Amino acid sequence: MNDLEVAAQKFKMIDHASVGMCAIRKDYTVLFWNRCLEDWTRIPRSNIVGTDLGAHFPHLKEPKYRGRIDTIFLGGAPTIFSSQLHKHIFPATLAGGKLRVQHTTVTAVPSFDGNGHYALFAVEDVTELTHRSQGFREMRDKAMEEIELRKRSEGALQEAHDQLERRVEERVKELRCIYEVTKTIQQPQPLADIFHDLIALIPSAWRYPEITCARIVFGGEQYTSEPFNETEWKQTSDIFIDGVRSGSVEVYYMQKRPAQDEGPFVKEERRLLDSMARVIGEAIERKKAEEERHQLQTRLQQAQKMEAIGTLAGGIAHDFNNILSAILGYTEMTGVALPQGHEAHETLEQVLKASHRAKDLVAQILAFSRQSEQEKKPTNLSLIVKEVLKLLRASLPSTIEIRQEITTDKDTVIADPVEIHQVLMNLCTNAHHAMTETGGVLEVTLTPVDLDADEAASYPDLRPGPYVRLTVSDTGHGIDRAIVGQIFDPYFTTKEKGVGTGLGLAVVDGIVKSHGGAITLRSQPGKGSTFDLFFPLVEMEAAPVTETVEQCPRGSECILFVDDEEPLADLGRRMLHHLGYDVISRSSSVEALEAFRAQPDKFDLVVTDQTMPNMTGEMLAKKIMGIRSDIPIILCTGYSEVIREEHAKAIGIRTFVMKPIVLKEIARTVRRVLDE
Repeated sequence: MNDLEVAAQKFKMIDHASVGMCAIRKDYTVLFWNRCLEDWTRIPRSNIVGTDLGAHFPHLKEPKYRGRIDTIFLGGAPTIFSSQLHKHIFPATLAGGKLRVQHTTVTAVPSFDGNGHYALFAVEDVTELTHRSQGFREMRDKAMEEIELRKRSEGALQEAHDQLERRVEERVKELRCIYEVTKTIQQPQPLADIFHDLIALIPSAWRYPEITCARIVFGGEQYTSEPFNETEWKQTSDIFIDGVRSGSVEVYYMQKRPAQDEGPFVKEERRLLDSMARVIGEAIERKKAEEERHQLQTRLQQAQKMEAIGTLAGGIAHDFNNILSAILGYTEMTGVALPQGHEAHETLEQVLKASHRAKDLVAQILAFSRQSEQEKKPTNLSLIVKEVLKLLRASLPSTIEIRQEITTDKDTVIADPVEIHQVLMNLCTNAHHAMTETGGVLEVTLTPVDLDADEAASYPDLRPGPYVRLTVSDTGHGIDRAIVGQIFDPYFTTKEKGVGTGLGLAVVDGIVKSHGGAITLRSQPGKGSTFDLFFPLVEMEAAPVTETVEQCPRGSECILFVDDEEPLADLGRRMLHHLGYDVISRSSSVEALEAFRAQPDKFDLVVTDQTMPNMTGEMLAKKIMGIRSDIPIILCTGYSEVIREEHAKAIGIRTFVMKPIVLKEIARTVRRVLDE
């Protein structure tokens, strides 16, 4: 903003002042011209703001005036011009055509950029007081010989002059106060600090500053000047935010003073107090709007990041599933090759479990990218607890002791195992971070609880009934009570920038609630934190964990297996060969098409990857069916967004298989398609 726009905002609180007010720069350019001067001089603001004041009132550039005004630009003491002793600074007439008697005070105020000062003119109509003074002078002239009468007249004149000076000084104090209030309220600091600064400014602007105290009440907090004493002699003005009373500004006299316009207060102090309250309310509204705009921008950026993550998930899924296909497949084939009872079987079983967990995790990432729901099924929480703690023992430092306590065998809940695994890993990881420096104890317990109506009322998301309580506690640094209510908010984090996203506990809370449960926190700074998770208990058995390889259906048909990655093409060949099939594998879709074209009647089934160079699986399928329309085709992919299952079937592909390919799944799918 330029100086004129800034001035319009800075001085708007004195626009309706009962005295004429204007401000000029060092070059005499008019920055501000209030309504009172418009009325008195008949010069509209639009015709004078931004112009040279001397062009309108040439006498101001005469040496006897300019010299005194120029000292103001250097920060000099206020100077006073009286129309009784000098020319009228801003000539103005009354209704009868007579000139108003004016008393003008010119005061230095700091410039907006902090370099130098502006001159602030305060013009007060003292016609009435002057008439009173004139009356006394006439009495003095008529009774010149009466010494006592002369003394009384001079005393009255002095009293009127003193009163005028006091009023001008008070107005200057008020103007300075408004200026400082406006300047302070615009500082980029918390409201509490602003209120502390404001409260110190108020007493100095009142008539009796030595016995004046003030208080600002806002947001359930009180900010008081020192000293402060609440008395019966007070003024109050309400602070309104968006039209709603949200606080107040209060001024007290700590001692009784003579009655004026409003108790011991004068009307100018009432206007000043109302102006302060209005300035504070408007400033808070602006800050609130700026904070909301900043929060919206932050949420938009986070939403864009989450959208980008979802898009990235699809790209990662294909490559990661190919890696998992090799790990899972070769591990299964190694297990098949080893004799029964071999000691390596147990090790391979752990590899398979971890790989299946990784497979489920990729599926969950893909579900997130599509914003779809994962399947929930009967799940034993104790198995997930044991698995997570087994994984953590290998990664946590020896300074952290892990304790596990499972006091029930009735722990079946309807849940997505991958999400429960994610919840537990997240809470345990947070516990680890809380104890990184000092070490401590991480304890996970699983206990049954039966909540009656009174107990369930303590948890808004729960109903009376049986639950399984999963508790994760640590002996770390704990959580400050001031932020306990915020820890489940999205994007709230106590970690350093770049360490945490603020999404962990928000995701945990969302998952728990999506399972019909609830989560609570108990924490003491310096002693640790405890999270209690409640899941509804169900009376049913969890699904079997695994099936044996011997249950896989077998066959002897001829299959063409196509994957552009040589290890996966070889793995597919080995798996299907193990199941009894005659398998020809190719790592090039072009070579696979040539092999099929050479002997189209040899093959009973084609299994092809979707994402391949030169020719995708979909294109290969169309060309093969163009050679032989009745050939069944199975399409494999690591990311279902590449081609939808419905579309695949619409072009003649029999079924659709998601990578990573597991032996039992490919065995069932191949046998089912061949038997159709």
